Amino acid sequence: MAEKTVLIVDDDEGIVRLVTTMIEREGFRSVAAYNGQEALNIHATLHPDLILLDLAMPVMNGLDVIDAIRKREQGGARTPIVLLTAHGHSYFTGERPRADVDGYITKPVTLLKLRQEVLPLLAS
Repeated sequence: MAEKTVLIVDDDEGIVRLVTTMIEREGFRSVAAYNGQEALNIHATLHPDLILLDLAMPVMNGLDVIDAIRKREQGGARTPIVLLTAHGHSYFTGERPRADVDGYITKPVTLLKLRQEVLPLLAS
């Protein structure tokens, strides 16, 4: 089975390094983007198996990235998106996520949170 790829999108280099280390220790490949436009470009060419996405970023915010990806994917394969944010509570109501995302991890990121949200999505 081919190694699965996770696109990590955050404008904070420290967060990207931390999450990259965690993802790679779990046996997955990681690719980084530091703003929304970079994320869209990588998604278009690489087609990652999952996207970890910050909401507050320069150039294009996470909500705009989600909208663009979901519009691009209409009628095709759907990439799981997990928010990587300090603002997850404002994007979700109760415990049910909006239909356009698959979960969220609040900062600070821990390995336990990452495993709970990401591993089930990559297992399928």
